[in-house]
Amino acid sequence: MRMAKPALERFLYIDQKLRSGVYPSTSELGQELGKSYKTIQRDIDFMRDRLSAPIDYDVSRKGWYYTERAYAFPFPKLTESDARTIQAAAAVLDGLGPLPGLEGFMQLARGLRAAAEEPSSAVSVGFGPQRIPAPRVLPMIQKAIERRETLRVRYRKRPQAVPEDRLMDPLHLRFQGGDWFLAARDHRSGQVRVFAVHRMMSAETTGNAFTPAPQFSSKTFFGDGIGIERGKKGHRVVLKLTGFAAQIAQETSFHPSEKRTLCKDGSVRLEMTVSGLTDVAMWAMARGPEVEVLEPKGLRQMVADELTRAATLYRRRSRGTRN
Repeated sequence: MRMAKPALERFLYIDQKLRSGVYPSTSELGQELGKSYKTIQRDIDFMRDRLSAPIDYDVSRKGWYYTERAYAFPFPKLTESDARTIQAAAAVLDGLGPLPGLEGFMQLARGLRAAAEEPSSAVSVGFGPQRIPAPRVLPMIQKAIERRETLRVRYRKRPQAVPEDRLMDPLHLRFQGGDWFLAARDHRSGQVRVFAVHRMMSAETTGNAFTPAPQFSSKTFFGDGIGIERGKKGHRVVLKLTGFAAQIAQETSFHPSEKRTLCKDGSVRLEMTVSGLTDVAMWAMARGPEVEVLEPKGLRQMVADELTRAATLYRRRSRGTRN
């Protein structure tokens, strides 16, 4: 019988707990996996009855255990190519830290890596600066999304702002540009908004179920921006890239709607339609004089004003004046 991936992940987790000799109860496994008592009991029954796992219940310790220490869980048969693919994917995910819902996959990948005669070190991943969420916040959000339960969150709007309690119905968790963001219906405003997970000091489920709006779509909600910014309409953006930025542009995909034109002078004309302009402005300014905004006029003026302020600041400080 072919098992669905979520069930396999639970089986791997249960196998690890039983192998460790901690005698977990059905309720404890359910809490750790974010599943109901009945679901975990069905998993244990399936492992024992269909996979012939030597599982028994210890009444005195009130938990499950393996009666045969030499028992090996029947892992799915993988080709050498499958194993390498899983290890490479795990190397990428390792750089992101603990990821809710992927514990079983990471356990499988680490098992393959440990079992290899010559563990591969051919793949590694580096990430830029990341803002780390508070402990247990990500798993709690994932649990609330799966169970469709309202969250009570201790949230800061800005780094120095006073934290406040917010009630929200979590809809979609998104990793963007090195940070985690949550799309959720805010009870205070009644609107679906984006919350930065790293600004959540704590999160807990309330036990109150909610019904997601049927018209909500994460793809539509986040739109066609190049970052997390959202906008109500599309903006046609035209950029002129020169120097190193032009070289990178010939090897990089910036946006699904992009159109690139290599000009005779070696520059690259980049056109795309995006739902927000602030992220485009930040991206352009980060590349200095190698990126010029041609359209729209409002974006060009925004970038020009910001760069003028930056230039003024540096000139003032170079003369020894600090304000």
